[in-house]
Amino acid sequence: MRIINLLSMNFSIVENFIASIFLLIVKDWLLISFIIILIYVINYYYKYFTRENPLPGPLPLPWIGNLYLFHGDLDIVFYNLQEKYGELFEIYLGSDRKIWLGNASLIEKIHNPSSKTKFPIRAINEGLDEMGVTTKGVAFNNDLVAWKFNRRIISSTIMVPSFLRQFVNESEKVFQEFEIYWINLTKENNNYVLNFPDWSTRFFADAISLASIGKPAHMMATQYNRLVPKDLKTLNSKPGLYQFEEFLDRIRLWLKSVHFFYFVPRFVRHYIPPMNFLYKKYIRNITWIDNYLIGFVKERRKEIENTPKEEALSSDILTLLICANTDRDKFSIKANDEFSRPMTDEEIRYCIFEVIGGGIDTTAHSTSFLIHYLCKNPEKKAKVYAEIDNVFKGDKIRPMTYDDIEKLVYVEAAAKESSRLMPIVPSVFKRAINDVMIGGLNWKTGQEFFVHQHYIHHNKSHWSNPEEFIPERFLGGTNKIEKNSFIPFGGGIRQCPGRHLGMTGIKTFIALLFRKYDVSLEDPKAPLKKVYTLANECHELKLYIQPRKD
Repeated sequence: MRIINLLSMNFSIVENFIASIFLLIVKDWLLISFIIILIYVINYYYKYFTRENPLPGPLPLPWIGNLYLFHGDLDIVFYNLQEKYGELFEIYLGSDRKIWLGNASLIEKIHNPSSKTKFPIRAINEGLDEMGVTTKGVAFNNDLVAWKFNRRIISSTIMVPSFLRQFVNESEKVFQEFEIYWINLTKENNNYVLNFPDWSTRFFADAISLASIGKPAHMMATQYNRLVPKDLKTLNSKPGLYQFEEFLDRIRLWLKSVHFFYFVPRFVRHYIPPMNFLYKKYIRNITWIDNYLIGFVKERRKEIENTPKEEALSSDILTLLICANTDRDKFSIKANDEFSRPMTDEEIRYCIFEVIGGGIDTTAHSTSFLIHYLCKNPEKKAKVYAEIDNVFKGDKIRPMTYDDIEKLVYVEAAAKESSRLMPIVPSVFKRAINDVMIGGLNWKTGQEFFVHQHYIHHNKSHWSNPEEFIPERFLGGTNKIEKNSFIPFGGGIRQCPGRHLGMTGIKTFIALLFRKYDVSLEDPKAPLKKVYTLANECHELKLYIQPRKD
């Protein structure tokens, strides 16, 4: 018994000893961790308060910088920050400093169109690298040789008048389909209210799908099928009818993921819940999109190879890109001797992705914003009707041409003024590849700047009555637009190559709609309702659309 008691006592001593050692270790680790954190925080704020070129801006926090401000509509967040801290201010993402520019005079070097510009790339960001966007396409490509090659061929397809003429013709056919659905929906209710963004995104999805891959997306048909009884549904549920809708939804998810990959550090993305679950979701989405589009490319390439050379090919963008710099090159798209090779399937896949991803929602929501501003300003809307009637001589049914669209000067001015008031892309980032002076301050290589287009478009230094909708600003004459004060498509060598296609799409839809219909708001007092993802989107625009009375 004494032996048992002795062993029990010794075990208790050992147990207490181990517990004491563990507590000491824990206390030491807590102390060490506290010291490490304290040193990091002191070093973080030492660097912050001794930084070069200190600018006004919100106080950053260690590890996260100003991420605590990033909630809600980020367009509004950044606009309010610029308004609070001035035309030149700073924010932090972790320890990375970003400079925001809100005056046209501050961005002249950034928008330098010369090939010798110090701002040829968007950003060097490991998150964007992981998305696979910094070596492909045009928008985020940091490989300048690949970027020049892709941009030159893309520009030679979507910016040529012959392609734009075809796009106008295809858009009119799509609009006729829209009319059929709208007429059917209003048979039982003459006061049917159309939530326009639901239809505008689908209209441009159908039009741009035909223009880009030569196949219908059936997006308006799927929307119509949701709104009518089963016996009135259209297209008889063709196989794959809803697949393009899934594709478009996945593009929107991809756009949201750009913020995630750009802002969230790699370690947090990969290992910290719930961010690591979001990361896996976004990676799966990227893989799905890649596989979906590469299938189109390979299928079309096989169709072209099996088509006799004497037989004409379609003129959609996918076909033009596959044929570029080959003996099937319809428009003699030649970059130059340096870039005279055909495009690879991977290059084509990503370029098509950018055309579709960057063309549908941007054009649709630009059109929605324009209609909102026109309906809010009846005298401006009356001028749009008058110009359209003058161009078409009151003829509501004759086929529309690209030449007609080019004559719509006031409509284009109204579209520009709408884009000034509500730019689809409110800001873009650029990275300096050399030391540069901006705002009277010297900045080192690698500094990133955000060109705040939304704020510049409303800056009273550049615009009189900036909150008012005045299309006449863009009609020339005595109205002089200050350089770099109107930049809805960006500027410099990275200016959007799809700007002509986008403007043509907006003007075409407005002409098609206003030529035949009276358009008005359900609630004339309703404010503009928009949301921001990677771009500004019209969330709701409820309209009455009635046939015009002769």
